[in-house]
Amino acid sequence: MKKMKKRMKKIGLIAIIASGSVFASTFDWSATGWNDGDLSGSYTDVDGSGINITVTVTGDTDKFGDST
Repeated sequence: MKKMKKRMKKIGLIAIIASGSVFASTFDWSATGWNDGDLSGSYTDVDGSGINITVTVTGDTDKFGDST
């Protein structure tokens, strides 16, 4: 039991150190410039975060339809 508590304290400390630079960002799909028919897109500096993302839609894409 004592060994388990010591191990959990180490894991907790590692988690706190590793999460030191974590912050939230918002990715607004309506502001991305995603065009009808696009199956991929790259977005840079999402919400001023310095984070770049790439989205790719794959699979049975012919099932997609207009939602309007």
